[in-house]
Amino acid sequence: MSSGHVGPSRKANTMFKHNFLKLPVNRTQYSTVLMAALALATSSAASAATFAGQTASGAYFQIETPANWQPGNGLVLINHGFTLDSPRPNPSLGEAVLRTKILSQGFAIAASSYSDSGWATFRIGQDYRELMSEFRRVFGAPGSIITAGGSLGGLVSIQLAELAARGEFDPVDGVLALCPAVGGSKIWDQAFDVRVSFDALCGGTLGGDLPNGLSSFPYALKPEDVAGGPRDSALIEVAAAGAKCLGMGVNSLLQTSGMRDRRARFNAINNTTDDAIPNLLYYATFGLTDLLFDPLKLNQQVGFDNRAVNYGDLAVDSSVRRVSADPLARYRMLRNYTPTGLIGSSKLLAVTTTADPILPAAHLAVLNDRFPPAQTRRILVKETAGTHCGFSEAELIGAWNTLSGWVKTGATPAVDTLPTTLNLACENARIGGPQNQPGVNGACRFQTAETVASLDTIIRSRPKDGPRIDGALNGDWYSPSRSGEGLKVESLGNGRVLVSVFTYPKTGVNAQQLWVTGIGNVSENGFSADLIEPNGARFGDAFRPGDVQRLPWGRMDMALTECGKAVMSITGPAGYETQTYTLEQLSRQRVPCNSRIAQPAFTGLSGNWYDPARSGEGIFLTVTPSRAAVGIWFTYTPDGKQAWVTQQGNLANQKIIGSSLRPIGARYGSAFNPAQVQREPFGQFEITFVSCNELLLNYQAPWGTGVRRLTRLSAPEGTEGCQVD
Repeated sequence: MSSGHVGPSRKANTMFKHNFLKLPVNRTQYSTVLMAALALATSSAASAATFAGQTASGAYFQIETPANWQPGNGLVLINHGFTLDSPRPNPSLGEAVLRTKILSQGFAIAASSYSDSGWATFRIGQDYRELMSEFRRVFGAPGSIITAGGSLGGLVSIQLAELAARGEFDPVDGVLALCPAVGGSKIWDQAFDVRVSFDALCGGTLGGDLPNGLSSFPYALKPEDVAGGPRDSALIEVAAAGAKCLGMGVNSLLQTSGMRDRRARFNAINNTTDDAIPNLLYYATFGLTDLLFDPLKLNQQVGFDNRAVNYGDLAVDSSVRRVSADPLARYRMLRNYTPTGLIGSSKLLAVTTTADPILPAAHLAVLNDRFPPAQTRRILVKETAGTHCGFSEAELIGAWNTLSGWVKTGATPAVDTLPTTLNLACENARIGGPQNQPGVNGACRFQTAETVASLDTIIRSRPKDGPRIDGALNGDWYSPSRSGEGLKVESLGNGRVLVSVFTYPKTGVNAQQLWVTGIGNVSENGFSADLIEPNGARFGDAFRPGDVQRLPWGRMDMALTECGKAVMSITGPAGYETQTYTLEQLSRQRVPCNSRIAQPAFTGLSGNWYDPARSGEGIFLTVTPSRAAVGIWFTYTPDGKQAWVTQQGNLANQKIIGSSLRPIGARYGSAFNPAQVQREPFGQFEITFVSCNELLLNYQAPWGTGVRRLTRLSAPEGTEGCQVD
């Protein structure tokens, strides 16, 4: 077997093709695929089985089980690398030697083609949820799940563990990430730099210009150049530009001094080497274009920003094209997908080569910054000639056995002896195992990865995209041009945000107010949340929790741009058009933006409060450092429609006393007019804090009076030191 090196291949006389982010595959070794469950149903449960098909999203899948596999025996999900070809049947189940080893240990194996090509991370959750549905339908419960893959597939393997930790996928016990793109979507910053620096260096050289497409996106190709896979004519043009400007593929005797000079400057600007240039150019032209134009990805919204990037070359810095990102597009790109490190209880082993020209070892440094140290191990494979995913058979088996053993026994490999542990596992794989199992080929070259450089040494640094999500998010947000509606937001920590939107129904709906709520997932400087609309209950003593209908309503994205400012996009059901607008923070529980200044203990009274016997309504309360208190009471009208009531007062002597208003009169979306908002008086209220987790609400409202004992539903960041004074 070869080392697994994936280098440039040729197509239509070009100097490269698209497998620069893909582990090698050997389709000829696959078993015959049974294309229908009916055929599978006739086979013996004790026999090995293969099964393939296509899910509703358009992704193809392939599954193989060993003989005598029973529900609960375990499943390994094999994730493939980057390709711009359209999804195809029978996706690879991985390297033959590793596939054979996994099956011999009793695991089933499954793989998805993904429903989209290129940077396919936008719909990975949907693709694999559908695959798992098929697996259960045909084979039963999987048992322990391990994810494994190389390059983009290594990143997808981590992504599935993070989805599992959020409850959006089956629990993942282990991750084997080979040469993983751990930098995530930020590698597209590098791709953009490659493109614009090439343009700045090569513009005007005879025939050395890269092709471009639409006038609005001069740094990209035409969308049709990547539809269904790279167009041959465009491949030729890109290859020709690389040859004429940088001398790529040109005999050294024919290279001019200008070619050599521009190539040296290009490498210095992009922190790369000659052998990586062909693939990086592919990635920065065809890959970038696909990401930009695919309706399921950026959909012609700019996710790249290089306004403040210093390229370290005076001529390039003065002439390079500068582009500013749309904040929501930037956030959407980072969300799909830059790892957060929140992998639940998964065990992660990441392996890469020391001289990978495509995904350098610096990617592993990201694991130090974000991932739980006790659950994360990283290791290098030492090589003299640079390869992408150039592992020997023995190294693959050694890494797999180490990770699967860690998952099975729970015994965490020690950091200081990890190279020894892996080299021993590798050597054992070469010799063979019990029952005279045959050994495998190749070297054992593991060494420590604890000294790898930061990824910032490879990808040119940029200003932070915005403040990271923390307790400074907590409070009220609104658009100054849309006074009368807004959001209550709480950062709950551990990558979660609670949000409630208070607004108005669309035109024509027989109701006066609308509120929707959801739990969001944090990525970088923003969060996304699926929203539900609670409805159907009635106010006061007529309230019955069983009457509450929690209807799917829509989705929102919110990205912080600076302290106290953000951009939001919200999409509702039919008739509720997508709205995008800027937000400002109107009240906050904490001092701004990642400050470590101690907060008054009474601000910890902020949070979401409810009566457990009346699930489906409650109060979202913000107590500020100035003792001002702002609340929204989410409830229902006496005739069973939604209602929300604003409350304002000041905290004193364990109490908040004030008046309430019920805003009505406006309509949703583009029909909203702040002048139409009527703030009707809604009586008086008194909140008495019994403790940090219990309060009494005494209200006098037009629809009735009462006293409610409420308990804390949420504990946002910043409530840890709560005290009632």
